[in-house]
Amino acid sequence: MEPADAICLLTELSGITDNDMGENVAHALDYQPLALASAGVYVRKVRNTNPKFGWEGYLEKLEKGKRELTEKELANVNNIYPNSMTVATKIALKTVMDSDEIMKHAFTFLAFCAPEPLRLDVLTTYVVNADEELDEEDIGIQIQESSLLLIEKEDNVNIRLHKVVHYIVKRLVKDQMEANEHARNACLAIGSCSQYLHKAIPEILRSKDSVGGSRHIVPHVKTLAVEITNIISTEEKFDLIKNSILNIHNSIYNFETLGHVCLLHSEYMSAMNFFSVALKLIEDNTIRTEPDHGHVKRVSCIYHNIGFLHCQLSDYQQGKEYFERALSIQLNTLKPDHDEVATIYHNMATLHHDLGDNQQAKKYYERALFIRLNKLGPDHVDVATTYHSIGILHRNLGHNQQAKKYYEHALFVQLNKLGPDHVDVASTCHNMGNLHRILGDNQQAKKYYEHALSIQLKLGPDHVEVATTYHNMGILHHDLGDTQQAKEYYQRALYITLNKLGPDHAKVTKLSRLLADVQRVLDSQQQAPDHHERTQLNQPQKRGPDQTDFEFANCKRRR
Repeated sequence: MEPADAICLLTELSGITDNDMGENVAHALDYQPLALASAGVYVRKVRNTNPKFGWEGYLEKLEKGKRELTEKELANVNNIYPNSMTVATKIALKTVMDSDEIMKHAFTFLAFCAPEPLRLDVLTTYVVNADEELDEEDIGIQIQESSLLLIEKEDNVNIRLHKVVHYIVKRLVKDQMEANEHARNACLAIGSCSQYLHKAIPEILRSKDSVGGSRHIVPHVKTLAVEITNIISTEEKFDLIKNSILNIHNSIYNFETLGHVCLLHSEYMSAMNFFSVALKLIEDNTIRTEPDHGHVKRVSCIYHNIGFLHCQLSDYQQGKEYFERALSIQLNTLKPDHDEVATIYHNMATLHHDLGDNQQAKKYYERALFIRLNKLGPDHVDVATTYHSIGILHRNLGHNQQAKKYYEHALFVQLNKLGPDHVDVASTCHNMGNLHRILGDNQQAKKYYEHALSIQLKLGPDHVEVATTYHNMGILHHDLGDTQQAKEYYQRALYITLNKLGPDHAKVTKLSRLLADVQRVLDSQQQAPDHHERTQLNQPQKRGPDQTDFEFANCKRRR
């Protein structure tokens, strides 16, 4: 139904005239007429005995999986069509899956996915992997002709299920699967996503700029991460995974790929799930082959990634242990001046910096820089990354001019090698903004932050790097006396950080404190507006254009 018609139907059947909540309910039900009718009749019946019951209560029941309960009332009073939405959809799905092999595979895959649009190519890849005798073009045609699927055609063909259909698909498909079949299909889904990503985005494991191209698949990969974690929750279930895998090395690689994609999108818990399964598989004695260079290197890489994830989640001790395991393997199998050894030194340095051990951090950064300069040359982007990090260290030590020197050198290399819109350039601009804010040059800081944010938003509006820039822009506006704007930036940063890192993360605690501080200031300003006006008059005056010019050319001229 059209949104306005859907809201009108809900209002007429329920007797509730709250259009905003009606829109929320209509959206949750995908504007499907029978689902809307069921909702309206159910709420009206409940309100006859509980007048306080409304759309909030109805949506809570949907979230708790009580959809079928809410549909019974319409089925009881509807003489024309006595089946509920759920029953009708179950009948349709079961009929299609029993008679059509392609759609059976398609719905099986969709049962492992999120209720978000999915590229047709991803779904086709799964169906071909499930049955290699099926024709790829025929699969695409048949899927697009299904009345149970919503087809969205923009730059790509996307498949989507009505929310009620998705709800029933997950229950119907999984109820019919034995435990071993469930594990096999989950592994097949993970392998198909990995295969699609490598085909569609060949640089997926090498470049942070691949983030934009893979964003569409992340909701589905996150759902798979939860699925696979549930499957391996016990040793008995883990055995199901091992027994479902035809090629253990390919499967480990697939888990690593999806872990890396989650890491790029700052979905750290999902990344941890995939890397942990990969590590468990590769360390399992029943499947290990004789250690060779490639095998050992893979173990080291997984250790390194898990260590990095622990650091992002503020579990520094665990991060340190995994980094040390990775470093031990690398030093035993590679030369001590190998560039992969330098990468671990670099991340070990960042860990010690975060722990406040600046001297140890400095030693590790110097080792990393020495190796990278000798192996890669002064104009390599990895060298720029280390310069950038050393700049952060000097800034925190109060060596502001030294920090500026390192930032400018890093930015010079990044601009020439990567271009002005690369995410690494955004990171350096962000920290240049921090430095100028510390130096009291707030307008210049603002320009650096805004440029960094314009690039980082390409990673997605809910990426942790975006949250970090919002956080510091909040501090900047607070310093400028624009408390309301500071509050808005803190709120954006807190929303992202809370969703990505969880309520117990140190960054959440810090942002909550900052938000409380600005709220107290705003409350006091409302009580004493004359004091607020005096505060505004006491703020530093803006600097002139000659002091705030922001030109990358200045960085390009420096070496």
